[in-house]
Amino acid sequence: MALRCARLLRFAADVPGGGFTNRLLLTMTSPGEAICVKKPVDSVTVPGTEGVFTVTNNHSLIVSQLKAGVINVREGTESKDYFLSDGFLFFNHPTDASGCCTCEISAVELVPTSALDK
Repeated sequence: MALRCARLLRFAADVPGGGFTNRLLLTMTSPGEAICVKKPVDSVTVPGTEGVFTVTNNHSLIVSQLKAGVINVREGTESKDYFLSDGFLFFNHPTDASGCCTCEISAVELVPTSALDK
């Protein structure tokens, strides 16, 4: 499974900006699946070990350990929440002319909150 995800991520890295400009490209993965790969979003709010913070395009470079909590992904007027057990966030500036920064979240467990029992 990890090899399949690595192949998918390698392919996604070959597409500069994916046709988008000046957007935050979000990748969220866990050992079992890739929730999204370079999906253009407006912002991501995550539970860092030092507190909750929001990442947008052109944020300063950051590597952060994440703790258990809810990740909120905003795209336009829509918002989607995911439960995270723990993991890491890596934010990088654009590597091409698209102006799209990348945010990669690697988690041990990552599940849409809509899939959780209430």
